[in-house]
Amino acid sequence: PTIAMIKPDTIINAQSKEKVPVMYTQMAVRIGKDVNYSYLIISSSCSLMNTLLTISALIIFVMLILSINKSQIFEWKNVRRLRWLGSLLIISFLFYLIPQVVNYWGLKEVFALDKYIIAPLALQATDLLLGLGCLIVAETFAIGLKMKEEQELTI
Repeated sequence: PTIAMIKPDTIINAQSKEKVPVMYTQMAVRIGKDVNYSYLIISSSCSLMNTLLTISALIIFVMLILSINKSQIFEWKNVRRLRWLGSLLIISFLFYLIPQVVNYWGLKEVFALDKYIIAPLALQATDLLLGLGCLIVAETFAIGLKMKEEQELTI
């Protein structure tokens, strides 16, 4: 347990005018008056790349769904689409992660709070998990297709 859990901060209740213990779980802090242009450039570039990757992944997903609707399920083009979809989602996660890491390192150098720790990252790993899932499904499809081709050769 941190010191903040044992000895919390207090705020004043506007209704009863008494002090109430509080432990902050999230806060936004602005350090200095200067704009950090390097972080702004990194964040904007990663956001743009993330948008492009997400649009590309969405297009590939729609192509995959259309192919499945045409009953073209176990085909090599769907394996390629699943691999692309998984790769794009994982790369999208990395472009989401980069600004968070840069922001954490920058904040850690110039800011500290007594009785609190700065949590490194608040990750949303949805893209990473979906990407890994797509890659696993793609490899399962690939193994199934190889087995199907080998079986056709033996007949």
